Amino acid sequence: MKKIKRAEKQHEKQSLLETLSIDSANWFTLDNINEKLNMELIIPHSVINHNEYYSRLQNLALLVEQGDYAALEKVLEDKDNIEFKNKLLRPLYREIKTIIRYMTYNQFYKLYEQYSKQITQIQKDFVILSSFLVSEYHRTLLNVRIPKLKSTNVMNYFISNSFSLWKRKTNLLKN
Repeated sequence: MKKIKRAEKQHEKQSLLETLSIDSANWFTLDNINEKLNMELIIPHSVINHNEYYSRLQNLALLVEQGDYAALEKVLEDKDNIEFKNKLLRPLYREIKTIIRYMTYNQFYKLYEQYSKQITQIQKDFVILSSFLVSEYHRTLLNVRIPKLKSTNVMNYFISNSFSLWKRKTNLLKN
């Protein structure tokens, strides 16, 4: 029983490969894209042809005027044309969907997500730390009364205190 199922699967895979190899003759490649891709494929002739558009519009107006809504519905649905367009668009849609899925859920995307999360956390920590340092600077300036010091000495004092506070704060964040 298992051999039969395995043989059926192998046959399905082989037929799929044969179908793909036959179908791949019609695919676009870099070598044949200039020959196979033409304006008619991108913009159908019915869009460019104004006479066909206006005659179809006149037929629709005539059907509305006569009240023949069944024929009007048949003309508006245009199932054959829609099926033909869908036959051409479905593979393109699947390919675009596959590309988007690959671009969204791959290793690099996961690494990028982790990187962006860590960067935002670092930015938040930096904002907290900088606000802490500014408050410590103001507190230090208010509490320390150094008689007749020049402004450069106060700045040097602040810088040395800031570095010690920075080391203390980073050690707290690491733990």
